[in-house]
Amino acid sequence: MIIQHYKSRYDFALQLIELCKAILQKETVEQIEEKEHANDLVTNLDKLLNKRLIDAIAQAFDDQIIGEEQSQAGNNNHTWYIDPIDGTTNCIYRKREYAISIAYEGDEGRFGLVFDVENNTLYHAHSDLGAWINGVPFERPATPDFGIIHISPPYLKEKTYEDFANLFKGIRYLEVCSIEVIRVAIGEASCFYRREQKVWDYKAAVIFAEIVGVHVDIINDDTVLVGTPFQ
Repeated sequence: MIIQHYKSRYDFALQLIELCKAILQKETVEQIEEKEHANDLVTNLDKLLNKRLIDAIAQAFDDQIIGEEQSQAGNNNHTWYIDPIDGTTNCIYRKREYAISIAYEGDEGRFGLVFDVENNTLYHAHSDLGAWINGVPFERPATPDFGIIHISPPYLKEKTYEDFANLFKGIRYLEVCSIEVIRVAIGEASCFYRREQKVWDYKAAVIFAEIVGVHVDIINDDTVLVGTPFQ
């Protein structure tokens, strides 16, 4: 699939999602490797999607690209952020709750796309145009401040975060940053908190959340809080 006709980088990004869908219809997980540690996995699909996305962007634009498996230098007035599969472990073992994330910041504004693969649902938002779910305009409903929090279990051993989490009615943990942030952004949860995140993990989903009016704190570039602030 060669992308030839587009009006903007945002329109181009929407076509990139279609490119990813076409790849996923043909390819499956065949190779699994460990990266920095035993729980940090990468598959042939992660690598293939990352490469095909970078190749497509580079063919069309001289832009900077920051990807989980591969990056590319370019004009930093236009920066893309790519996570080919956020939730690789879920993809391998659960066959659900994993996503493709594509984000952009630069002279054409800001936009974020999070494609929930198994649910065939695309969350997409542009700073100048608004937010959509599968092309349908979206406005976030009113959500309780202390409904559900998405937080990693180890943090609950720290009193500060345990006390905060205890304010909520329920605790969830999916180990897939983009989808968990989206859950807050669409009103299915009240808060997401996680440390040690990479920019490609959260950028697209955070842009969506900010555009629909959700509170976002990014601390030291790797700690992400979306939704209800600490109290």
